[in-house]
Amino acid sequence: MGKFSVKFLLLIILYLGFISLGLPDKGLDVAWPFMRRAFGQPLENAGILVSLTAILTAFSGFVSGWFMRRCKIVTILSASCFLTAAGLYGYAFSPTWAGVILATVPLGLGAGAIDASLNNYVAENYSSRHMNWLHACWGIGAAGGSALMAAVIALGWKWNCGYIIIASLQVFLLALFILSRNLWNTAVSETAADIPETKLSAKFYLFCSAFVFFIYSAVETSIGLWFYSMMVEKYRFGAARAGSLIVVYWSLLTFGRLVIGSFANRIGNRRIISLGLLGTLGGLGLLFSPNYGMILCGLAIIGFSMAGIYPSMMHETPRRFGQAAGRFMTGFQAGAASLGVALLTPLVGIFISHTSFAYLLPLLAVLTILMLAAVYLLDRHT
Repeated sequence: MGKFSVKFLLLIILYLGFISLGLPDKGLDVAWPFMRRAFGQPLENAGILVSLTAILTAFSGFVSGWFMRRCKIVTILSASCFLTAAGLYGYAFSPTWAGVILATVPLGLGAGAIDASLNNYVAENYSSRHMNWLHACWGIGAAGGSALMAAVIALGWKWNCGYIIIASLQVFLLALFILSRNLWNTAVSETAADIPETKLSAKFYLFCSAFVFFIYSAVETSIGLWFYSMMVEKYRFGAARAGSLIVVYWSLLTFGRLVIGSFANRIGNRRIISLGLLGTLGGLGLLFSPNYGMILCGLAIIGFSMAGIYPSMMHETPRRFGQAAGRFMTGFQAGAASLGVALLTPLVGIFISHTSFAYLLPLLAVLTILMLAAVYLLDRHT
């Protein structure tokens, strides 16, 4: 098989991998009302699953660099996919709530490792275009997971069936990883010339890079979660109207990655990151108005602006820190992003609940400025 054919085949598997990674993330949103009745749980206990998954995903991301230095990529991917499938089957067949909690352990650990490993492989072997498209595939998977679970419920099937289907898709992906095991080490990098051999910056700059991911994930999630509440409670929008605006935000976040990926190689990662953060600040400014049209424009701008930040930061990692340190940092950054969702997003909610919704947008603006400052330091010194 020619080098081009190998690269193309692996690229298809990578895209399928990120679609598969996104499938379980939003399926819980649809399944939870039925799951909680089956296990006799209160509405708020969904937060236990979300937080536990995020913490385990973060832990898995933090330690994945150690495994990437010692194991073949296909071994990590296969083991991670097995864990994810086991967790999802655990959701489907568990007779008790304790079993669901237990099944969350392999689900979170598997998701974190496969996320970090796929990001690192694409950063080392493919261009920025493919990194952006890879993360667009996660958005497609997240939307597909919700749609699949909704279809299962609409057909009158039990919520368990949705998880069985998603778990079976993970098994299919596991089979693809195993069947393609001989290809992963034969593909020739199309970006190797861009990666320095021995460049390693001070620990402070490694921290700065992880800090951006920690803040970014919290800002991205807070806009979708807390600004929705702000529209309903402060701006007095109806739930359906506010929900339609949040759909615009998430849709532009995915669509933006498809568009940005088309010209990412010409613009460059660093410019995409800086312009994305500036665009996010501009969009946040529009959200201060309770006018529907202004909010629509603001959320669309924020969604599109933020689209390229995460994948471009990931793709730039081995170019900032070198290949060896980059493998450690890719996992550490993925872990920091999950930790931001698990810790900082709830803290934002606690802060505004004890003060006022009026502080939400200024707080998000301050967090975005902190990201800009960290990126400025990184661009100057790495």
